[in-house]
Formats: sequence, structure tokens, C-alpha cells
Amino acid sequence: MCDYESGLVYQINNGDSIFAKIDLTTVIFSCFTILINPVALCLTFQVAINAHLLSILIMLEITSEILVAISQIANKLCPYFMATSQMWLNVLACYMWTSEFLISLFNSFCRQNILGMVIERCFNIYYPNTDLLRFPKTVGGLFCFSLTYNLISNLHLVISVELNSNGQCQVISEAIIEDTHKLDLIVLRNISLVMIDILPFVLVTVVCILVILSRQKHKRKNSIFINQQSDGTKSIQRQLDLLVLVWCSLGVIINAVDIFLDICDVYKE
Repeated sequence: MCDYESGLVYQINNGDSIFAKIDLTTVIFSCFTILINPVALCLTFQVAINAHLLSILIMLEITSEILVAISQIANKLCPYFMATSQMWLNVLACYMWTSEFLISLFNSFCRQNILGMVIERCFNIYYPNTDLLRFPKTVGGLFCFSLTYNLISNLHLVISVELNSNGQCQVISEAIIEDTHKLDLIVLRNISLVMIDILPFVLVTVVCILVILSRQKHKRKNSIFINQQSDGTKSIQRQLDLLVLVWCSLGVIINAVDIFLDICDVYKE
């Protein structure tokens, strides 16, 4: 069912392309993610975290990263599927897999989880005795909004591929796209640029600044209270803050790079 001649293994065995080396590096890092993240997930289950929503977001983030890594490995090994007699399978494989819609969707969930963790940290600083899980309707509504948000922002990938007369999936060349479809593609790409890259970048950056400023302010005010906390609690808190900070820093850098690349891609003509 898989078209192995388009996969990474075939490219490495039959050529010395720089793109194959880049794909191989991606696969190696994805394998590393798959091996490390389950350990982090198990540790998260074993640690009692006062902020329950943060623990849920961390678990969702780790799970999303595992799904991204698995999808990236599978996509590099088998980017295209052979045409089958089942049209629904051809459509699913083409518009969900070959277009990389599924991988981009998982990546979007990762960024949303990072944004959620930063907001939760900020909320915990301003309202230390309040857990967001006390407002289940609000949290549930935000997750539903996040799902819809991510689906809409990735729609531009769906129209970048099509099934030909033989039922095979092919990537549409921009040179042969009709003017009407080209306009749709530009509109959807701009929507994706704003929703996936620019808005999360601005929100994460602003909230990170608020978290840092508030941390410094509360640290000065509550120095006596902090000294009375157990070493274990302070250690866990520092580790969680460091973990969230690392994720957010990576998210900000990735978003900044994606913004630059997407702007170049949208306006290159």
C-alpha cells in the first residue's frame, strides 16, 4: 500500500540528497522524543502537583509530542500511498496524510498546550489559591475552541493536494493552480499564518513577560513564606517552572522561524 520509492529509506539507498539527510536527522530526533517523553509522562503521574490543570497540560503536551514524533517518522518513511480500490481510503490517505494535515494538527496542539501552560502559570501567580479546574465549563469550552481553532488554521494543507483520474494522490503545483483556487490558497495561508504563528507568538511572549515580572514581585513579597515551604515542594515548583520555560522558549523560537518562512512563502510572488 505504501509507495516506498518516495520514502526516506529508498532515497538514502539510491542517492545522496541533502533533503534525505535532513529527513534522517528529523527521524533521529523524533525517535529520541519517543524514547524520552514516556519517561517524563510516568514521572508526571508519580508527582503530586498542586496545580492539577498544569499536570493535565503537561501530560497532553508530552502525548502530543509523541504523536508528532510518530507521525513525522511514519511520514518520512511513507509520504505517499499507492492507490487502492477503496476511494474513501485514498481520500483519507491523501488529504489527511500526504498533505501533512495530521502532523500539522498535532504540532498545533503542542503549541496550544504550551500557551495553556504559560497562561496557567500566570493565573497561578495572580490567584495562587484558585485552580482553573474549578471552572469545568470554561476549561471545556476552551478545549473545544482550541480544537476548532486548530482544524480551521490547518485547512490550507487540504487544498494543496488532489486525487488524479487514476485515484493517486499528488501535490498540486502552484504553477498549475487556477486563479480562483490560488486565491483560496493565499487566503487560507494567511489565516494559518495569523492563527498558528503570529497570535500564539504574541500571546506566549506577552504572558511570559507577565510571568517573569510577577514572579519577581511575588518573590520579594513572599520571601518569608517561600522559606517556610518544604524543600521538596520548592524543588518540584522550580522543576515545573523550568520545564514550562523550556517549552515556551522553544515554542517562541519555532513560531518566530515559522512566521518568517510562512511570510516568505505567502508573498514570494
